[in-house]
Amino acid sequence: MLFNTDIFPDGGGSHRVRPEKKDLWKVVLSLVLITLLVILYALEIPYFSRVFEIESLIFRGIVVGLIFGGLIGYRLTKSVKDSLDKVKIYLLMVFIGMLVLPIFFMLTNRLLSPYESQVEQVEFIEMKPFAQYGITQTDLQKGVQPTGFYVFFVRNGQIERTRIDTPMYLDNQRGDQIDLSIYKGLWGYDVIETK
Repeated sequence: MLFNTDIFPDGGGSHRVRPEKKDLWKVVLSLVLITLLVILYALEIPYFSRVFEIESLIFRGIVVGLIFGGLIGYRLTKSVKDSLDKVKIYLLMVFIGMLVLPIFFMLTNRLLSPYESQVEQVEFIEMKPFAQYGITQTDLQKGVQPTGFYVFFVRNGQIERTRIDTPMYLDNQRGDQIDLSIYKGLWGYDVIETK
């Protein structure tokens, strides 16, 4: 016997809190919202490399989510007497805020921008193929098709990288000027327009 089952005489799990039938819709709604959040993050991943300074945008979303979640947690726990329940509710609201606000910032920056795109010339460095699970030079020689390409370029004195689906810059050499359509996002983070 791997472990002593005497500590679980009823098979275990009888001490779990089960939602009442009247609260079942809350559980279902929570699962739907979590699934929606995961889907939104998955759909936004291809755009990560098209937003300049995305790390800063995500960090600001986390910080605002922390503050916003903390304020909601504080408001919800005003009438709660048990201190353990207060901490649980407070931490849950902070956690939810830190998950929801970054994707909200990313989507609204990209989709709700009031600005028009402008063609900007940048200095081309190189274009490298990639595949979803990695690709080597040998794979390319064997005829394995890449799923996309990383384009490296210099913009405002910094080396940047974006991802494209088709090899648009095959004839370009290092140092060539290439055109990118770029627009300012709602929160001020520049976005490379996709075509």
